[in-house]
Amino acid sequence: MDKGHNVKIGHGTVIGAYPLMFKKGTHKLIFGTKRVVLEDNVVIGNNVTIMGGFYRDTIIRKGAKIWDGTVIGHDCDIGENVAIATNATLNGEVNVGQWSFISSGVVVKPKVNIGEYVQVGLGAIVLGDIPDRGVVIGGDKPPKVVRINEWKPNGNE
Repeated sequence: MDKGHNVKIGHGTVIGAYPLMFKKGTHKLIFGTKRVVLEDNVVIGNNVTIMGGFYRDTIIRKGAKIWDGTVIGHDCDIGENVAIATNATLNGEVNVGQWSFISSGVVVKPKVNIGEYVQVGLGAIVLGDIPDRGVVIGGDKPPKVVRINEWKPNGNE
């Protein structure tokens, strides 16, 4: 694990859990060997699991907040100032753009790209990519963008 300044990690949290996958056509397990990188000012709640990577480091970028009970799968890249609420699950190779919010109980399938300034509603099942500023509810394939998010953080574009 590579940890930046002012990083807070809650009780019972596991950082760098070894991801496992079966080798194709066999029952042999393959263990991932890449790191978890926590940049500056990251806050991680209690009982969170963040897996290391298979192909690249799992990265939690500066200012990100991850609440209790969340699971971040292997090879994920969580953008700056992203907030992920309680008990969300992001499977392997998920990318989340800066300033996005993922609500409680959301499940994101592997290899999904979530854009910048996105809002994902409570309990959504995300099966496909979400464009920048999309506001998503439910579990449609691909997720149904119900409106465009016009919110902008102070001092940012």
